[in-house]
Amino acid sequence: MQRVIFSMSRSLLKWLGCALPAMPVPEGELKGRVKLTSDRQQVCWQCELYQLSERDFLVIAMEANSRFSLLLPFTNPVPLDTLLGELLSNWESHLVAMAINVGIVEEARATDLCIGFRQQDFYLECFQNVDLSVNGHINENCYLIDSYDPPDGHALPQDFVLFMEEVLNETPRRSKREKAVIWSEARFLKDGLLRFGSDIVEADRLDQRIEQGLRALDALRRANVQELPAPDMPESSTLH
Repeated sequence: MQRVIFSMSRSLLKWLGCALPAMPVPEGELKGRVKLTSDRQQVCWQCELYQLSERDFLVIAMEANSRFSLLLPFTNPVPLDTLLGELLSNWESHLVAMAINVGIVEEARATDLCIGFRQQDFYLECFQNVDLSVNGHINENCYLIDSYDPPDGHALPQDFVLFMEEVLNETPRRSKREKAVIWSEARFLKDGLLRFGSDIVEADRLDQRIEQGLRALDALRRANVQELPAPDMPESSTLH
């Protein structure tokens, strides 16, 4: 059974209009500030609310090990069960799309990867909690999102959301906890393939194949995708 933990900030829960218990506190840690760890038995996501405009909100979910981000746009609060369903659906769709785009999984085998994901006996747990390390990278996300102007319109365009996800997940993360640079896309893809697609993916040289595929994908993005204009980044700014 795969345990999936969603750690949610107070601001997100207030917006949703629901209350959750605090995460159980291991010895030596503070209540409401428990560190998140993803391993073979569990996957942890830190979830935060970001108000993009008076009308548009983003739920930012960041996986604890890879620092991979999902952006879910909303204009109104939704029931918690609806949010959890959207998070799982986006997790699956991003994994499958990336596995195909980098050439690790053939399109004809994509269904097998979907089945591997959906056949998991997920045990979902939700708590009010903030992992300060992961949340620091979510704050970096907010800073990067702030540097782009969303297109005018009555609804936030899905193309803009997907573009911002690419920008965030291509950005290297410097982890003081691990004392290393984290490449989110590579970690997210490798973990998902080994966790849900071990029957269809060869583990041999998987790191090298993922790295080669991501390099090719990055070159394709830069050649074919016209990026939205970004203003000059200020030398110093307070993160949200």
